[in-house]
Amino acid sequence: MSKSHAQDRNASNGSDAEQTNANADATTRNANANANAAQQSEASVEEVVAELAPETPESKRIAELERELLATQEKLRQYSTAVDRARTEFDAARSRLEREQARVVEAQKVAAVGGLLSVLDSLDQALHNVGDGGMAFIQGVAMIRQPI
Repeated sequence: MSKSHAQDRNASNGSDAEQTNANADATTRNANANANAAQQSEASVEEVVAELAPETPESKRIAELERELLATQEKLRQYSTAVDRARTEFDAARSRLEREQARVVEAQKVAAVGGLLSVLDSLDQALHNVGDGGMAFIQGVAMIRQPI
C-alpha cells in the first residue's frame, strides 16, 4: 500500500471515530431529553404551568384565591357538620321534652280525677248520712253530684 493511501485510510478512520463519538453524544442528549420529559410528565400540572409561565401578579392572586377557596370549603364542611350535630341534638331534646310534657299532663289528669273522686265520695257519704229530715239538703247535694 502506498503511504498516501494509508494516510487517507487513517484519516478516514479518525473521521469515523469522531462520527461515532458525535452519534454517542447525540444519543446521550436524546436519552437525557427523554428522561427530562418523563420527569416533567410526572410533575404536577401546576409545576409545569409554573415553569412555562412566569409568575405574574394575576397568577399569584389566582393561587391565593384558590388557597382561600380551599380554606373556605373546609370551614363550610366543618360548619355543616356542626349544624348536623346541633340538629340531631335539638331533635333529641325536643323528643325528651315532648315525653316529659306527656308525663306531666298524665300526672295532672290523675291528680284532677283523684280530687274529683274524693269530692264524690264526700257527697255520697253526706247523702247517705242525712236521713229523712233534710230533704232540701239532699236535693241540693244531689244537684251538685249529678253533673259530676
